[in-house]
Amino acid sequence: MMKLLIADDEESIRTGLKMIVDWENLGFTVCTEASNGNEAVQAIKDYSPDLVLLDIKMPGLTGIEVIEQVNEYCKNQSLVTPSFIILSGFSQFEYAQKALNLGAKAYLLKPVDEDELLEKVNAIKTEILKNCAVQEDSKNARKYENREFYRNLLEKGGNEIKTECNDEFTVLMCSQEYFPSQDKSLIVKNLENYFSFFAREIININGNIALVLKNANEEEMNVIRNKKIGFVFQNFNLIGRTSALKNVELPMLYAGVPAEERTKRAKELLSKVGMASRANHMPNELSGGQKQRVAIARSLVNNPSIILADEPTGALDSETSAMVMDIFNDLNKNQGKTIILITHSKEIAEQCPRIVTIKDGEIINDSKEVLS
Repeated sequence: MMKLLIADDEESIRTGLKMIVDWENLGFTVCTEASNGNEAVQAIKDYSPDLVLLDIKMPGLTGIEVIEQVNEYCKNQSLVTPSFIILSGFSQFEYAQKALNLGAKAYLLKPVDEDELLEKVNAIKTEILKNCAVQEDSKNARKYENREFYRNLLEKGGNEIKTECNDEFTVLMCSQEYFPSQDKSLIVKNLENYFSFFAREIININGNIALVLKNANEEEMNVIRNKKIGFVFQNFNLIGRTSALKNVELPMLYAGVPAEERTKRAKELLSKVGMASRANHMPNELSGGQKQRVAIARSLVNNPSIILADEPTGALDSETSAMVMDIFNDLNKNQGKTIILITHSKEIAEQCPRIVTIKDGEIINDSKEVLS
């Protein structure tokens, strides 16, 4: 499912654009809306939409300025620039033409005609899918070439563990003579578990084993962070313009989960942290403890293996802190989640089964007790 952003300063137009066609049937989900140019730029950075319906004249930044800033941002971050469809009035043609010169795919006159919108969207969708297919073909070709490269390395054998690297892959190689045969399966299993976040394959030639690890780029690392790691922050980091429910749904949107499943799973998790009755409230309508429970629910939606909690009780009172720690303890003991919690509080640390003390960047203690 591709992501769509609608940016227009008139709410009635944004609502109309959401309803004028069946976006889900077209393969798009409306990830968010923006009512001015500054919001549009931030939303593009936050959501990485594939398609943006962009009003040419908005408060804050004009559509032209939005495209210029997004083009620069995507270039600097090595990201794919979203496809823009410009929305303009009859008197704004020269601005629309400038937007096309900056890379916008099409423009539509307001009020938008349904058939014309469908035509433009389908053409852009075809182009997006074609580009994705080309990228995948190129990726598969490189994968085959690299696999043959590592086969050749492995056939040379040797009596030691080797590490060989190129720009895309790292391979750990172990010859059959290096470890006793009864230990080899355990070694490989441990390596697989340790590197399970990364795409890999096992190559076995004449008893010599190679574990091939893909060197993840920034986009792939984002996928790993999204699906394997949950994050909880001291200051909650909720998006202010969306409800608690939509905040919890956000990681699933990035992961490509269908809308119906997103909503169902988000409601279930909000219920588990005692926030079902506040699902439709905005963050500014929630207390600190309620915001943190929403943030915990958000961290769990993609069923991560690890939860990183950075001072999760730092902004909370003692009673609310205890409630949050009860949730973390339940996640660890009853659901098998690994919780890595950073805190300066001795009282919070004492509730954890293992305490690693760090001072000046060095580990000075690793035990079940807090240093006095």
